[in-house]
Amino acid sequence: MIEVIVFDLGGVIVNVNFNSALGMLFDNSGKLNAALPNYSSISNLMQEYETGMLSAPDFHERLVDHLGLDLSFDDFITSSNEAIESGEDGIESIVRSLGEEYRLAILSNTNPVHFGHIKKKYAVIGLFEHIILSYEIGVMKPAVLAYEKLIAATSKSPQKHLFIDDRIENINAAKEIGIDGIHYNSVDNLRRELEKRNIKLKE
Repeated sequence: MIEVIVFDLGGVIVNVNFNSALGMLFDNSGKLNAALPNYSSISNLMQEYETGMLSAPDFHERLVDHLGLDLSFDDFITSSNEAIESGEDGIESIVRSLGEEYRLAILSNTNPVHFGHIKKKYAVIGLFEHIILSYEIGVMKPAVLAYEKLIAATSKSPQKHLFIDDRIENINAAKEIGIDGIHYNSVDNLRRELEKRNIKLKE
């Protein structure tokens, strides 16, 4: 029987627009028409940042050096937070409804700047009893250790969790250790998947 429902942040509760953030970084540094790099060019830096190996100031310093930007730390924060957009209409009401019957948790690959912004802007975050973030635990999904940290935090067996994430590799990793998962791609699909599991919503 499910007792804990676990949500990812980016791609589920909120959306993260990487290209928007990069565009703001370049615009705020005065490079208005520069060709934007793809994510893979900074993926190693992002991994260090989102596992807590780099602080926000250290990441800013390494990032602007790597991209050749003249950008203050304050402008970096502003540009970074431009990436955060509201999730699909209806997702917050689903979270609120589930919170009436189940314990809620977050398991997310993220960084301190993004999470600080999300926590301030989206009151729904206050409904979550357990918040497990990659930069705090030092590991990212789909590593097994991330799910083990979740289980340790909730003190419930894997079978008592339901995990909702937009990346199939994260769902598959959860299932390997006994956590049921829903691959999120829309609010309507999430409602259908919850109904299949006899999880009722009071919206």
